[in-house]
Amino acid sequence: MVLGTDAAAKTESGERVLFYPVIIESSSLELGASGVSLLSEKYPGTFADELWVPQMNLVSLPDEISDEQAGCLSTASLTAYRMLTTQANLLPGQTV
Repeated sequence: MVLGTDAAAKTESGERVLFYPVIIESSSLELGASGVSLLSEKYPGTFADELWVPQMNLVSLPDEISDEQAGCLSTASLTAYRMLTTQANLLPGQTV
């Protein structure tokens, strides 16, 4: 298995994108549920020579975000989101 969950790249059409590393194959959105996995768990990760992900896993990147900045956003944001919503019980509309 090829490791890696974070990456920014250009599509074949030249669009700059960030890879969202959660691959969803079912209606369940819980990580660990059947049909939900991270890149490098069931599918080759971002250290692979080529990466194929569903279109819904590509997030457009604005020019002001560098490739280096974008390359660490996906896993860091997922970790922070989970911490704030499941551990701290932050609700929509609340601020920290």
